[in-house]
Amino acid sequence: MEKVAVYVRESNHSNAQDAILKQEQKVSDFCKTRGYTVCDSASIIGDRKEGFPVLMKLLKSAKSKG
Repeated sequence: MEKVAVYVRESNHSNAQDAILKQEQKVSDFCKTRGYTVCDSASIIGDRKEGFPVLMKLLKSAKSKG
């Protein structure tokens, strides 16, 4: 099985919480059907500027986890 890191970002709006949960589920389903093992994940509600540090932290963490 291939290991992956999952990052999900949603813009801040009135339905952001529901939207991010749906995205997380879709990504999870995708990984399961492809046989990927999720070694780390991160989600954020906000713009790209807010999300970038979260993404960089995820990549560093995922690299250390293999």
